[in-house]
Amino acid sequence: MKAIAPLLCLTLLAGAALAQSDEQRTDQLNQAQSAQGTDADQRDVQYRQQQQLYQQQQLQYQAQKQAYDAQASRYLAARDRYAAERARYRRGDWPKRYEKLAFVDSDQLMGAKVETYAGTPVGHVIELARVGGRITAVRVAFDDTPRQVWIDRGDLKFDTEDSILVTDLAHHDLVSMAAEQY
Repeated sequence: MKAIAPLLCLTLLAGAALAQSDEQRTDQLNQAQSAQGTDADQRDVQYRQQQQLYQQQQLQYQAQKQAYDAQASRYLAARDRYAAERARYRRGDWPKRYEKLAFVDSDQLMGAKVETYAGTPVGHVIELARVGGRITAVRVAFDDTPRQVWIDRGDLKFDTEDSILVTDLAHHDLVSMAAEQY
């Protein structure tokens, strides 16, 4: 029995050690499972925050798009009104002496004198409007009033000999055009 007692003690100790290591493994597995649950919760919270941010950005985008669409609509309406107003002014036929003249895309137009083809002085060029480097209109300051008017390229020819821009619009029409607001 004396020989069995140490063996029995050793078996009991080994069993207790095995039971303890099983408990430790169970605890470790429970802790790992809990950590995974915490990670999943954190990922879920992060996902919800990202989703909320995305929805806020979508709302902001929609508001900006609506504002842009409204602004574009106002611009198109103003452009159409501008074109309709400009179309109502009578353009005279260019006299023969101006037939060979053309419009010049050049900065030398800045400050150039402007007159009607009938020879009535209008003013001088103070600004050039360009699209793709090409002059599309000039802003003219009147000599006799503090008003300004934009004259489209198609209504102008440049007399290189006298360095004068000549328009086919009547002076009174230019004064009316200067009073328009868009």
